[in-house]
Amino acid sequence: IVDTESNTVKNVSLMDAIGRINAAQGISDPIVYFVSVNDSSRCAECTRLHTIDGTTPRVWKLSEVGSGYHKRGEENPKIGGLHPNCRCTMASLMLGYGFVAGRVAYIAKDHSEFDKQRG
Repeated sequence: IVDTESNTVKNVSLMDAIGRINAAQGISDPIVYFVSVNDSSRCAECTRLHTIDGTTPRVWKLSEVGSGYHKRGEENPKIGGLHPNCRCTMASLMLGYGFVAGRVAYIAKDHSEFDKQRG
């Protein structure tokens, strides 16, 4: 219970910080992703919602990320995690940055990873 609640508090705090940092840049709906531990203990639901290929993080607009308890099969992640003992951590991805081999990297000034992933 302590691990689950600690992760929820961490992600809620990060959500507040992400909102403030992006607001200072004039971004009203920040792009976020979840850092997911890629090991044999990661569940299929975390892999499905937090990655696009098992390695590269899936990006979301903060407005798409839900709150409350996640039910398996729902199509959006939750700030508090997807299940008890979820280890995934929310992070912000600023304009210009994207993923190379599953890691955050600067791509180009106007690069939008959200547009790249969502088409």
